[in-house]
Amino acid sequence: MLKRPHRLGKKDNLESILKNGGKALGRLLVLRMRKNNQNTHRFGIVISQKVGRQAVDRNRIKRQINDIVRLNYEKLPEENHFDILILPKTAIMEATYDQIKADFLSLIPRLK
Repeated sequence: MLKRPHRLGKKDNLESILKNGGKALGRLLVLRMRKNNQNTHRFGIVISQKVGRQAVDRNRIKRQINDIVRLNYEKLPEENHFDILILPKTAIMEATYDQIKADFLSLIPRLK
């Protein structure tokens, strides 16, 4: 799990990212991002019931994404910091951990 300073919290943060943020589309993930004025990147993960019907499956995907972000945090750009909302696509249910990781790493250069 990500440490508290690296997590997005309030619902209004999520809504403002969706309204005013940029978008990066991958095969398995959609990243919605907005620059923040802090010295750290913050992440939120939202998984719809359309992606996975059972909570067990959604939580497994959420844990995998948290782990990928935690282990690859140093690969994120250091000059600009972002609030990033990660929205998995339906195809993620059949994907392996390595495929999810590759998709996330391919989206990192698109952070602007």
